[in-house]
Amino acid sequence: MDIGLAFSFPFQDEEWVTKLILAAVLMLIPVLGIIVVLGWTLAITRNVIKGEAEPLAGWSDFSEFLTLGFKASLVTLVYSLPIIVVSIPFGILSSVIDSQSAEGAIVFMSI
Repeated sequence: MDIGLAFSFPFQDEEWVTKLILAAVLMLIPVLGIIVVLGWTLAITRNVIKGEAEPLAGWSDFSEFLTLGFKASLVTLVYSLPIIVVSIPFGILSSVIDSQSAEGAIVFMSI
């Protein structure tokens, strides 16, 4: 395993600046942009697994990235549900116990 390659592969692509700037701009869009960039990251992961010469995916297939990112977001949500369900009572309990200050409400709202 080449650890240096994990950090240097994006720079081997000739259009790496454009691709990364577009990803950064998309991350500024609150929900949709993050989902698309997640899908783009998964496409890059697939390209690395396939051993492609330039694994940094182009932005030509935007709908595929949106679909991949949406599926990954749903899987993440499903795996997070048990933690969320367990955390809600603790948040409510801490806000009830510490109802004299705002910290209890802040803890509950951070969930």
